Amino acid sequence: MYRQRRRAVGALVALAVLLLGACGDDGDEDTSEFCEARVDLSDRITELQGFDLSTEDEVPEARERVLALVDALRTMLDAAPEEIRIDADTMASGLDEVEARVEDADLVELSTEVPDLLADIGGSGSDEKAEAVAAVNAYAADTCD
Repeated sequence: MYRQRRRAVGALVALAVLLLGACGDDGDEDTSEFCEARVDLSDRITELQGFDLSTEDEVPEARERVLALVDALRTMLDAAPEEIRIDADTMASGLDEVEARVEDADLVELSTEVPDLLADIGGSGSDEKAEAVAAVNAYAADTCD
């Protein structure tokens, strides 16, 4: 079980590293919305990283936290400006599957399968996703500081 928790946290850390950075406001409304959503995503990842999923009693709260993270990610990607719209859509392509899997997941699935899905969204699953994550991050680094 300890290995499964470490794996879950590791996947979240990888997602956080790929998706987060300093975020501010450059005055542009679209960029501001994107950057604010990125800050919210950062908060959701931090909350989930600190969560210890070790018993079946914790599954409802874990589900809620993962779904909040997915919602925050979807909000950020929906707010992505035209310059990175295709990349944001590529990243968002797995979010429905994550939501569906999380809603019915038990302790083992939340500890093993869901982190893999989150890591895939973070770019570990394909070159296309990795390139999309890199483009979104590059945009954020240039505009959200």
